Amino acid sequence: MKRIFLSTVVSVLFLLSSYSLQAATFMDLPDSTAACVSAGTCAANLISLVPGHGGGVLSETAMYIKNDFLSGETSVLVGYSLYNAYEIEYDVMSPFSGYLWLEGAMTYDLSSSQHDFTLYFDKLSPLASGVNFDNTLNIGLTSSDLLNGRGFYNYYVDMDSYWDSEATSGDLVIDSSNTICLALSGICDVSAIFNLLYLDYVQSGNIAMLAPLLISSDTRSSVLKIQHFQSSIEDPMFDYYLEQDFSVQPVPVPGAFWLFVSGLMGLGLLRKRR
Repeated sequence: MKRIFLSTVVSVLFLLSSYSLQAATFMDLPDSTAACVSAGTCAANLISLVPGHGGGVLSETAMYIKNDFLSGETSVLVGYSLYNAYEIEYDVMSPFSGYLWLEGAMTYDLSSSQHDFTLYFDKLSPLASGVNFDNTLNIGLTSSDLLNGRGFYNYYVDMDSYWDSEATSGDLVIDSSNTICLALSGICDVSAIFNLLYLDYVQSGNIAMLAPLLISSDTRSSVLKIQHFQSSIEDPMFDYYLEQDFSVQPVPVPGAFWLFVSGLMGLGLLRKRR
């Protein structure tokens, strides 16, 4: 019995040490962070991991604490290994591989109207369209969206209608050129969804504080998803379709689906018995 117990403990310790060794090699940081770490002006320390499904060298989502020695600021840096991420432009699909990085503050003042995050795309292949010249996107969330861990934006305009109908919903701020309608006629429909995947900001008074560990039970699939549709009867040259999905894990199958499947199986068994 003791031998079985000892062998089990040794096996568990071996797995943990292997996992730690694997996690320690997860240093494919954004170029700006890697540069300041090399220069000794900042440090990035791994504090939390969530096993993932990505197809990169490693498939974890990793949380780092970044200390900037020049500004004295501390931020959180999360690396997502992508899974089934893609971009469709017109009818051409390009799969993404690599890591999407998110940087944000450890705490936010909820009395502020906007709370800023930065997405880094410089560790993706191929390069994503619509990002800034330095391969980043800036994201802004309201206080309620920050605490809910999700923000969205939708803009719709029909410039061919008699009244030029227009509608906007959601408070997400994103500086992607893929969310800008360029057509001067026709219909334009743009939407963006941003998820603080595996992250949880908890309110304490007038401050939102980041939970110290990644939330492994988070079942949302994407960090960012953008859809852009334009169609013009008068000027077809403005017809355009783009979709970007920076997904990290498979879309979960609803429990109702499995209940439906088990019901069908039950009916099949009853028919066989008859």
